[in-house]
Amino acid sequence: MAYATAPGNWKAKIGIQQWLAYYNRGFDAWVEWRRLDAPVFNIPDGLKATDIPMRYTYPVTEQNINTVNYDKASVSVGADEVGIKLFWDRF
Repeated sequence: MAYATAPGNWKAKIGIQQWLAYYNRGFDAWVEWRRLDAPVFNIPDGLKATDIPMRYTYPVTEQNINTVNYDKASVSVGADEVGIKLFWDRF
């Protein structure tokens, strides 16, 4: 499909093409989906969009060995949870 005639804004157009290009590279596809918020997923019944992880949590070794800095970092991002968006994804 030509860029000029494809439906959606630039994020949707590029996001869908990258999603297809990264078919066999799941992590890269996930990163690009987070970056562009495209493509829009069909969420299965019983789930919601917030069930999709937005970030990795800090490793358990970091929590146990570097507790002081882990606590500071966790507070600075809002919490150490997979549903918390990264600083660049909050707009």
